[in-house]
Amino acid sequence: MKNTALWIVIMAFLLLSVNIVFSEESVDNAKNFSLFNGQYLKVDLKFVDQNKGDFGIDYKLNLEKNITPIKKTNSNLNLNLKSDGFVMVKSEENKLNSIINEINIELLPIYKIPGTKIYKNPNIEDVLKEDPTVAIQTTRQQAEIVCSPLWLNFDLHLKHETTQDFKNYDLAFGTAMYISTSFLNVPLDYLFGLLRTRENNNPRQIEVTFGYDYVVNLDKTANKILRENDKNANRFNLKAEWETGIFKAGRIIFAYNSYYELDAPNKIKDANKDFNSFFIVKLEHLLYEVKDAKAKIAIKYTDGELPPNFEKGNVIGGGFSFDF
Repeated sequence: MKNTALWIVIMAFLLLSVNIVFSEESVDNAKNFSLFNGQYLKVDLKFVDQNKGDFGIDYKLNLEKNITPIKKTNSNLNLNLKSDGFVMVKSEENKLNSIINEINIELLPIYKIPGTKIYKNPNIEDVLKEDPTVAIQTTRQQAEIVCSPLWLNFDLHLKHETTQDFKNYDLAFGTAMYISTSFLNVPLDYLFGLLRTRENNNPRQIEVTFGYDYVVNLDKTANKILRENDKNANRFNLKAEWETGIFKAGRIIFAYNSYYELDAPNKIKDANKDFNSFFIVKLEHLLYEVKDAKAKIAIKYTDGELPPNFEKGNVIGGGFSFDF
């Protein structure tokens, strides 16, 4: 009964998110007002080991609101609401039991390398009349030229890190710097490029994040016995994510996430919980795409430890993946 109720809450949350983000009719009817300027929702439905409950959901939700453009620097100040979760039917068997909700204020970019100057091209409307194929090729070339090879972004954030039953949790206040670059695409993509059979299934820029958090309420986590009276921590965070295309409609995604606690208590060090890492590799195949929605079939492997409890676990599962 408890797991059923929890599952209803999770599904209601996801459906509510979709309803808020993607109700085009309500947005079209709201004149001169937009609750969010950008939105992204990814849901992975996974069939997993029977001991873990047969079924799990991984999700990522990001709602973005542009606060103000900063004209002198050509930058934007954004407000983001994020939620990342790894949940399963049997929460007690879910070692990767983590939901991280975040609110941040982001300045982007604080620096970028400008793209190459676009030279004068034929009028796109005239080209479309003569040969649409040439117009498409010209547009793609321009987009490739103006794409900056390096962006640097910065944020201030507050995170609520919890388990799916909300019994264990902490709060993390901090800052992060994001580097997005295409400089590494050539060496990273060399082998995958040999498997690619479609021109427009190219690699994405790699994104690397360096973060710092001051974490409180650690006496509310499962590691409170190891911490004794130490309820707070200084923590560094390093993340990297990259994806590329293989075959005609396949994508392979790699993600790495690590946490290091500075001056951790001795019992935390002895339990090897002062440094924790988490890794994802995922293979997707596109089934259907319409407007801003994609349906895929996917195989996903996750391994490592996540806050708040940093329990070691791994899961391999396959199922359907949806992007909105």
